[in-house]
Amino acid sequence: MTRKSPDGRRTTSKKNTTKKVQATRGGTSGRSSSASRRTSSSKRTSSKRSNSSTRRPKRNLLPKFNFSLDLQQKALVVGIILIFTTGILVLSLISPNRGILPMTLERWLRTLFGWGGILVPLFMAGTGIYLVLWGMDQPPRFSGWRVTGAVLLFLVFSTFASLIVVNQSEGVLDYMAVARNQQGGGYLGGVLAGLSVQAFDTIGTVFILLILGLLGAILVSGVSRTDFGAFITAAWQGLRERPVREAVPEQRPLPLGNARREPVRPNRPVRDLPRNEPPPPPDDDIPFEVDQEPPAAETAAPAAAATRNGSRGRRNTAAQPAEPEIAATPPTDLDEPEGQLQREPNWQLPVLAEVLESGSDQEISNDSIREQVEVIEHTLESFGAPAIVVDINQGPTVTQFGVEPQFLEMRGGKRTKVKVGKIASLADDLALALAAHSVRVQAPVPGKGYVGIEVPNTATALVSLRDLMESGDYQKIKSPVRIGLGQNVAGQPVCTDLSKMPHLLVAGTTGSGKSVCVNAIIARLLLENTPEELKFV
Repeated sequence: MTRKSPDGRRTTSKKNTTKKVQATRGGTSGRSSSASRRTSSSKRTSSKRSNSSTRRPKRNLLPKFNFSLDLQQKALVVGIILIFTTGILVLSLISPNRGILPMTLERWLRTLFGWGGILVPLFMAGTGIYLVLWGMDQPPRFSGWRVTGAVLLFLVFSTFASLIVVNQSEGVLDYMAVARNQQGGGYLGGVLAGLSVQAFDTIGTVFILLILGLLGAILVSGVSRTDFGAFITAAWQGLRERPVREAVPEQRPLPLGNARREPVRPNRPVRDLPRNEPPPPPDDDIPFEVDQEPPAAETAAPAAAATRNGSRGRRNTAAQPAEPEIAATPPTDLDEPEGQLQREPNWQLPVLAEVLESGSDQEISNDSIREQVEVIEHTLESFGAPAIVVDINQGPTVTQFGVEPQFLEMRGGKRTKVKVGKIASLADDLALALAAHSVRVQAPVPGKGYVGIEVPNTATALVSLRDLMESGDYQKIKSPVRIGLGQNVAGQPVCTDLSKMPHLLVAGTTGSGKSVCVNAIIARLLLENTPEELKFV
């Protein structure tokens, strides 16, 4: 409240002033108390953090074991486990005293696969052996198509087994009942046979199974399509020619004997006479003997005996008919070559397996290949040409590493790719790093997006003519003068048609294999052509 004093000045009441002062003090004290609370809480938090940070970490009393296995080691372990399990399973199956576990496994196998249950341990053992060999850097050489063919044959066998058991029961048993009885192909063969019969009927199922079984046998045996097509063609031609052979009797070839007959020659030399002069009279004291007397000589003998009693003139006139004696010798056909007279009637071409041997396998471990890859990448990066190996081709004499150039970071954030010429200029440095006597850089490889670095192998593999002639590329060429020249850097066969090469130049340094190449060409032509088809001029 404000009051007016007697002198006219305004004054404020003490109550309001006191309240304002108290309010001001209260607000200040409230702010100070809240600030003090925040300060104390922050101190407690910081003290807790400091205490937690100063705590010592608990020690783990248990030791740590670090087992790091690469892919090959894991495959080796799994393969050993499979082989061990297969051995225990086989021993338990053939043992007279079986336990609960072996009997349970046998029941499951026979229920699932029927008669084919005995083949499952064989598949397990084969898989285990493959994994063990692969883990030891010695994998066996067979493609995945053979595995596919084996699985296909197993499925065909299971389906056939169930189909046979059901048909023999004459409708008493169905496919599931056969599987429960542990017969046929088990549940696997029963399901496949039931679905096939519902879809294609019994006859159609049998026809399809025969085709699939033949396909599986081809895949397992590794027969090429060319050989299979030639076999089918020969079989079809044999079936077509069989009625003709039965209708026409077989004519046996006449024995040629001695193709050349020796001409009639006297025991003593006979001088040549002019054609106009008559031959001299025969001597009465010296008999005239011949090796082989033709039939005409028998008729000429009485005439010769009659002339001996006559005069000399008569003997000369009687000796005139002696000329047909020389003409009676069988003429020899000089136009026909002697080889055609003495050749065999049936020429049998040799079998490659009996004449030629297969080549040697390449013995290069995967560890050495990985080491060479690391050396190549490290050497290129150290010389300012970073690159990575993206492809590896192993040949008989060299191994080609496909190197893809990488990018270099330039100033201003720009990126530029390593030049191919820079990698090609580092051939000597790569040879020194790889401890090789020479390194060839093919920059770039035709048709590829990388640079080829060819490093000589430590051991050279033998390239056999038999391997070339049995390859698929060779069989694709349909020509009587097809030839195999060898293998390229990647180990692929190089084959061509000689008829498409009218001018062939074989050149090279001493010891490069020019004579071997020519001998291989001649040997190949002789192995697949008869003397009637091939003649060297």
